[in-house]
Amino acid sequence: MPAKFCLDCGELTRDGSRCADCQQERTARINARPKGNTTARGLGWMHQKRTRELLKQPGLVCVRCGLPGTPDDPLTGGHTVDRSRGGVDSPLRPEHRSCGSRAGAQLRRSKQ
Repeated sequence: MPAKFCLDCGELTRDGSRCADCQQERTARINARPKGNTTARGLGWMHQKRTRELLKQPGLVCVRCGLPGTPDDPLTGGHTVDRSRGGVDSPLRPEHRSCGSRAGAQLRRSKQ
């Protein structure tokens, strides 16, 4: 990879668009941002309504681990098709908040 200048500080770098220090600061800023509610994330009230209807069903268990929801880790409505792959309006399925987050992180890591 040819040498480039860091987009933030102008230091010469070979690793990409930013030097290691600026990239670390940028990653920390991005990770510190609040995730927001469903409306802020582009899902809106319809997603909330669909999730409420799904979670009214008795005897639900997480589709990823097979355990029921708990107060510490409640069930939420997870998309059957990832939002990143166009599944914003895909059917929802019950999954723990932690299971859905863990699966999303695995998908993001595997794309890189």
